[in-house]
Amino acid sequence: MHLLLELRLIKNLKFFINIILFCKLLIFISLRRTSKIYFVDIDNTLSDTWPTINNDNYTSEHERLKSLPIFIGMKKYLSKEVTNNKNLLVFLSARNYKFYSITYEWLISNGFNNFCLILVNSAYEKPFFITTFLLKKYDKVIIDDLSYNHENKNLLFYADVIKIYKNLNYIDFYEINKINNNVYCQKTHQTPT
Repeated sequence: MHLLLELRLIKNLKFFINIILFCKLLIFISLRRTSKIYFVDIDNTLSDTWPTINNDNYTSEHERLKSLPIFIGMKKYLSKEVTNNKNLLVFLSARNYKFYSITYEWLISNGFNNFCLILVNSAYEKPFFITTFLLKKYDKVIIDDLSYNHENKNLLFYADVIKIYKNLNYIDFYEINKINNNVYCQKTHQTPT
């Protein structure tokens, strides 16, 4: 009974922290006079995450996340589209909140600054932050592969989230792979709907 209550409190605390980060984002937007907001996923979009998942060479999850390779194509794309055009960059990733600081440090170490970082429990929570009425007046670009299960060689997609994004300016798995010049762009896997 106590464990269930603790888990609920932890989940509510994470949501509360994300709301605070979201408020920080809104303040940041108002101060910057941003024209476009880029919501960018990290894992398998900006960083080549999946090959490291079952790798036993790491002593901890912190070490693995700290050493993730970055996709140079996406880094250049974000630099051109976001930094040079004074748009706002928001990293929105489905990671455990205990990895917030290591994720933030990884982004800084890879040359990103002036960004917001929001971590959520799952990909299903991302649309809340993107489609909220508070951001309706801003143009948004969503860059998110919305894929999972790479490490098991059975690529799957978060189809319900993709359906929400289809009516928005959404750069999907296949476009991301073109940006990253990634050979993993074979359409032999399940196609997102």
